[in-house]
Amino acid sequence: MNGTLLHLTLRELQEFLARPRLWIVFAVVVALFAATGPFNTYDRLPFATRLGYWLANHALSWCCALFLVVFFNVALRGRIAHALPRMLIGAAVAALPIGLVIAGLNTAVMDIPFNASQWLESVGTALPVSLALCLIVWLSMDGGAAQPAGEPAQPASQATNAVHAAPAPAAGAELPPAAAPVAPGPAGPVASAPEPSISAQYRDADADRTSMASAPPRPAILDRLPADKRGALIRLEVQDHYVLVVTTKGRELLLMRLGDAMREAAPVEGLQVHRSHWVARDGVADVIREPGKNGRTVLRTNDGADVPVSRGNVADVKAWAG
Repeated sequence: MNGTLLHLTLRELQEFLARPRLWIVFAVVVALFAATGPFNTYDRLPFATRLGYWLANHALSWCCALFLVVFFNVALRGRIAHALPRMLIGAAVAALPIGLVIAGLNTAVMDIPFNASQWLESVGTALPVSLALCLIVWLSMDGGAAQPAGEPAQPASQATNAVHAAPAPAAGAELPPAAAPVAPGPAGPVASAPEPSISAQYRDADADRTSMASAPPRPAILDRLPADKRGALIRLEVQDHYVLVVTTKGRELLLMRLGDAMREAAPVEGLQVHRSHWVARDGVADVIREPGKNGRTVLRTNDGADVPVSRGNVADVKAWAG
């Protein structure tokens, strides 16, 4: 196995295991299997033994499945655009070692003979369960809400534009009660028609459209991230063949070059401070000069990272950071 691939797999697996919803799903599944006793375990095992059996079964099976799901998610990232098919391939392959787990537990707990036919039968049992659990876990990670990489999200402003694009009321039409003109005081002239209110509505609509047009466009690189990680850019970091994108809402590894990532970070103001690092101006919390004649200059970013500044970029960083 390629060392880089294994390194990336273990790193993503660590982030994957840190998500609380994964363990909520795990607990619910174990409780459901223990309560219902599928595959004849309800009749053959008392509840305490059945709970221990399914806890061990799922703990070992999920270890196999999660490692292979994340491994294939990383290994096939450059060939298959969407994460779900990559994860399902890993789940299908995971049925082989999971079959060994099931067959071994059946032998240890229920005295079922361990042989090749028992293993193949267990693989057949594990395959649909592994695929179903992979889908459940993917949905629990907000995967169903995230868009594939490279597919831009529909701007929320389109809904606002749809409101402004609604047909204007016809001349002389009666306004809704909320928009009816206010009756003037005794000293004021009597209002004769609602046209000023309609004009005011058009002026407000034009002002809204002008405001939206003047708002800076969102960086294209955010469209590559899951929906729950699309926050303000903090920094970009090269990691092997990937770029780590760090935002105020999380981090994600993308298979792309740093130069392409920096272009897609526009119009966010930032600076490449090292051959492997780019930082956004608003993402810098502090500029630190390490003591000593050969002390490094580092940028401490809002996510708590210390980004090294290459010697050739120190002057630019000082001018840029003020």
